[in-house]
Amino acid sequence: MSRFGKLAWAASAFTLIVLVSIRYIIGGWVDLLAIPLFLLLLFSFVAVMIDIKFYANFLTLKTTKHGMNMGVSLLLAVVAAIAVNYFSVRYDYKLDWSQEKLNSLSPQTQKVLRGIDSEMKVFVFYEGIKFKPAKDSIVDLLRLYSQESSFIKVRSVDAYVDKILTQQYLSEIRNPANPLVLVEYKDKRIQVVQPYTEVQISSAIIRATRKATKKLYFVMGHGERATDGQEESSISDLVEGLKQTSIDVREINLLEGGGQVPEDADALAIVGPQRSFFPDEIQSILNYARSGGKIFIAADPGVGHTVPLITRVFGIEYKNNFILNDRINIAGRGAASSLGFEYGTENQITESFANQKDVSLFDLVSVVQKAMDAPKNLSFDELVFSPPSSYVVNDLKYANHPGDRGTFSMGIVVSGALTGEEKIVDGKKKYSDSNIGGEKAKRFSAVVFGDSDFLTNNVLLQGVNRDLAMNAFSYLLKEEDLISLRPRKPAGTQLVITSISHFFIVSIGVFIPLFFMILSLVLWFKRRGD
Repeated sequence: MSRFGKLAWAASAFTLIVLVSIRYIIGGWVDLLAIPLFLLLLFSFVAVMIDIKFYANFLTLKTTKHGMNMGVSLLLAVVAAIAVNYFSVRYDYKLDWSQEKLNSLSPQTQKVLRGIDSEMKVFVFYEGIKFKPAKDSIVDLLRLYSQESSFIKVRSVDAYVDKILTQQYLSEIRNPANPLVLVEYKDKRIQVVQPYTEVQISSAIIRATRKATKKLYFVMGHGERATDGQEESSISDLVEGLKQTSIDVREINLLEGGGQVPEDADALAIVGPQRSFFPDEIQSILNYARSGGKIFIAADPGVGHTVPLITRVFGIEYKNNFILNDRINIAGRGAASSLGFEYGTENQITESFANQKDVSLFDLVSVVQKAMDAPKNLSFDELVFSPPSSYVVNDLKYANHPGDRGTFSMGIVVSGALTGEEKIVDGKKKYSDSNIGGEKAKRFSAVVFGDSDFLTNNVLLQGVNRDLAMNAFSYLLKEEDLISLRPRKPAGTQLVITSISHFFIVSIGVFIPLFFMILSLVLWFKRRGD
């Protein structure tokens, strides 16, 4: 090999080191890297052409030919290994054997992804090598989404490298997180809320795929729970969760604007009223229900509201009593706090809770149940039940005098059509055979809970309170794909080893290696003797 040939190879090696080093430092490819790549190819070509005769003679040697045969075999093995790795990455398929399916997407998310009918881009923006591990963990989670739907396209963007794309997507975002995840679908861009879990990513995808925004009105004017503010007694966290799923949350005073529920209302919510409703307000609510409206009611017992009058028309008896339990001690709470241990399995609101052994927490909750004189054309499903050791009292001054113990319904859902025009006259329910506006009654739905405390910021995240609330609103709004995604936790696995299993494990771990050790020694001594 000539001196100039060696210099050319040295130059190509140097440019290779420069290329790899710069690529590693900046963490991505930039157009300027084409310069050292071009020089690498140029110096390599020059080195070969300078000593072309040397390489030609070398290839004709007998030893070279034998070596090349071995080299070809090694090359084929390497190509086969590369092909196996390529196809394993290109067609990545995993089996999740965990009992809780911790390494796969929930059925709710899978249902959402099946509804995507065009390309959805998911961008993961990060800044340099420092945030690369965090980016990689997010991409690993997003890979489950792309495996489930071919329309999901995941792209990682280093903000230091691709400044044009970063400016295009992040210019209007104040104080962007690092990393930051954006979902782009058709003409919508949705920022994923931290932490980047399946719950948050799926919620962003749901918001991006929404064709229309559902409107939810919270009734105000009777001391209801505040929908804003950070007080523990407000329901601002619940409202924020509803907004994150593209639900338009508004407030309404039924005494204003003609005293009617707006025609664009997809659902009406009454949460924690402290004072009575006027007859006209009650009639507006009943008219809305009869026209096919969806109503959510969560009312506390022992206050002067008239919720029982409304629920009675729906065939639900709001007992306005107190469910107590002096046998289950809850830290920091007394007997007035009640746990939801059992859940109904006939309704999608609670069917996913039935076998999870999770609890919900209620404070000063009343019994809500199907009324004895409920219309036969209405269907009812009880949602959540108190423990069997519970008892009820009509007044808290009798809390230390427990009566009969048992399970009591704390939440119920009703659906059907109200057949006549129901009116409240002198505080009593009156029926009329006439139809409102001459129209046939439409099918309505209502979810009623005997407590509103479980929706407040103070206890919303306790147990499955948030899931229970979100599922109820999703059911009423007919947004089944918004049924709350529940974080899955690994459960302990009990391993029972019998005497036969123990012997089998010991045999594999001790006797089999010992057998091969003895066999190897015998073969070694035999070959040494020969």
